[in-house]
Amino acid sequence: MDVVAMVLFGHVNKKLVALINKAGATAIGLSRTDGRLLIARPSPNSEKLGLVGEIVSVDPSALRPLIDNYHIPVIASVAAHGVGQMYNVNADTAVGSWQRQWGLRSGMIPKVNCCVRSLAQGVRTTSIIDGRLEHSLLLEILRDEGAGTMITG
Repeated sequence: MDVVAMVLFGHVNKKLVALINKAGATAIGLSRTDGRLLIARPSPNSEKLGLVGEIVSVDPSALRPLIDNYHIPVIASVAAHGVGQMYNVNADTAVGSWQRQWGLRSGMIPKVNCCVRSLAQGVRTTSIIDGRLEHSLLLEILRDEGAGTMITG
């Protein structure tokens, strides 16, 4: 089996990290300003919406050593502003921004677009899974029938 290197966006879930580790891989949960991964600015009406931000820059350099050593980064969709304020950012948009750096809105079209972009950049397989289904990531990775929609290049 090939070693799988993934970046997941959504709330960092300690249980998910533990399950990946239990399955034999090495997952590392990252959030907030870890490695200055995501930098944001406040969205219009940010205060009313619960400190929602828009991504202005992505720095994936902190991930390269992790992925090169076969670790799976699990990254929360939280970004920091230059002055230290934290903002919630749309996970689909974060994925799209990340993939552009490695070289959106919620809904299926942005998810599929992100998958297609990943394939165009050399990723062999992408999957869209429902994280609300218990163990969905492990089911997608470890079972032949999976637990989501797989797109291959």
